[in-house]
Amino acid sequence: MKNRIFLLLLACVLCCTMLFVSCGQVPAIAISRAIDKTAALDSYAAKMEMVISMITQGSGSSRLPMTIDMKVQNAQSEKPIFSADVYMKVSSFVGVEMVMYGDGEWVYARAMGKEFKMRMENADEEYDYTNDVSSMMQVLPELLFADVTYESGENGGYTATVDIPEATFKTVFADLVAQTAKRMTPNSVSELKIKDAKVGIVVEDGYLEDYVLQFTMDMVAGGKSILGDVEIKIAYQDPGQPVTVTPIEGCEAFPERKS
Repeated sequence: MKNRIFLLLLACVLCCTMLFVSCGQVPAIAISRAIDKTAALDSYAAKMEMVISMITQGSGSSRLPMTIDMKVQNAQSEKPIFSADVYMKVSSFVGVEMVMYGDGEWVYARAMGKEFKMRMENADEEYDYTNDVSSMMQVLPELLFADVTYESGENGGYTATVDIPEATFKTVFADLVAQTAKRMTPNSVSELKIKDAKVGIVVEDGYLEDYVLQFTMDMVAGGKSILGDVEIKIAYQDPGQPVTVTPIEGCEAFPERKS
């Protein structure tokens, strides 16, 4: 009799343990699916905010904030179509506003009273911000979710912050790291360490609503040490809904800029 009671209790404990593990996996699965589902959108509207605060050896400190409101169609193709309103702070006193449109072959821009167009292949890092979005939308390894605390949101959503080890970050976000380094310095990077990397995720209705990457780049480029704190946030607007991209009026007549 005692053995039967013991076995019954043991079975109950095992069932409860399996149920607990299963429930713990649900948010991680929901987040991974939301990243996949959002990354697979063929059209979307989003606001991206990027801030790079850095200290360069021999040059002091600087802060580079940038905000991009964008709409994208044909996002899964080799030639996405997009429009973007860009604001960037180039100094403590000077800000630059730019209106952009890309048709897959050309990117057109109007800023500071000037207009120009460039071949898309010559404009990737500097003017095609869809690259930043695609390089951020990477599915994270399941092991990273093991010790994560989740908060439940509305409509079956979740909010979570996930710490990312350096080696994993360099592998998963290799393209983003390269693009960010180019924004920080024109020189080749000879040494690079990633510190304090984490991602904040908000999932609602099966899609990403907010996605925030924070990390520090400690690197050597051109013989100088550079320390940069980076935060990039993407806020999606009604993901899954149709998006219309409107060209800049008269953009076909813009003069060509070679590089």
